[in-house]
Amino acid sequence: MDAPAGSEHSSRFSSQFHRDTQAPSPRQDLSQHDEIKAEFGRQVEGLSLLIQCATESQFDPEKVQLCALEIIMSLTFNNEVEAWLRQNNIFVQYLQTLTSTSNAPYLQKVAGGILWRLYGKTEHEFQYDVMISYCHKDKHICHRIHEALNADKFRVWIDREEMHGSMMEVMADAIKQSRCVLICMSDNYYLSPYCQAEAKYAFEKRRCLIPIRVQSGYKADGWLAFITTCLKYVDFTKMDFDTAYTQVVSEIRHSKAGWKNSSVILSPSKMSEAPAMREGGLESTVASLQKRVELIDSDPRLTELDNEGDGTRENGQ
Repeated sequence: MDAPAGSEHSSRFSSQFHRDTQAPSPRQDLSQHDEIKAEFGRQVEGLSLLIQCATESQFDPEKVQLCALEIIMSLTFNNEVEAWLRQNNIFVQYLQTLTSTSNAPYLQKVAGGILWRLYGKTEHEFQYDVMISYCHKDKHICHRIHEALNADKFRVWIDREEMHGSMMEVMADAIKQSRCVLICMSDNYYLSPYCQAEAKYAFEKRRCLIPIRVQSGYKADGWLAFITTCLKYVDFTKMDFDTAYTQVVSEIRHSKAGWKNSSVILSPSKMSEAPAMREGGLESTVASLQKRVELIDSDPRLTELDNEGDGTRENGQ
């Protein structure tokens, strides 16, 4: 299979990026300048390249991935960059996985910092630990789950009365006030327009989705497959109730720990699914960024500042 367009340039620039992180220089402080932050905000290719350096396993975790993540975190102080990153679901899911599964504490810390920059500033105390989204034709097993969660002192929202009409507004408010949403998957759930509206709204609001299979042999399809594709199912049809319920409780408790969402299973290799760089655009973007680096390196004011910083570091050793 042929290499993707621009991959050679990406590799060369990533190698240069690696070398540039080895010693202090004005290059390391690029992301601290508002003008450079704004430039990255206007150029998707630059951000995509940083994400590649931060996530692909071919790069050294401490020397390359950590530095790239720290630059990305600094860039989140630019509103355009912050908005773009929030829309990059694949990268956000990668960060969530990194905070809960990485063996490198330094990567966990910066990943958590980026997530806080993107979402933590507006985080509020949820009224409910979990909302149960289900079709009333499957109420037997779903009501049993509700009763077990209540017994374990979880704050649960569930519609047990099968209300319609203005109830949709109540449902939307319940989703906004819930940290997690149980998606009780079955043919009945998939075919219900009310369930579809609930699930899609919860997905759009970035709630922690916990899919559970309540119909034997059911396989998610269409819109339901789309929103649950990277998530781990809890199968109540293949395990006894207590075992499956214990897994659900574990997922809820993980979500309460913040962004450590164990439902997301995503390897760094999946990052190739991030927003693609426009063909032919990478070379021009890299050239533009490198030109800015050269201009900054040649600016005596920045050189003096960097030398002062070196002196500070040396004196502090």
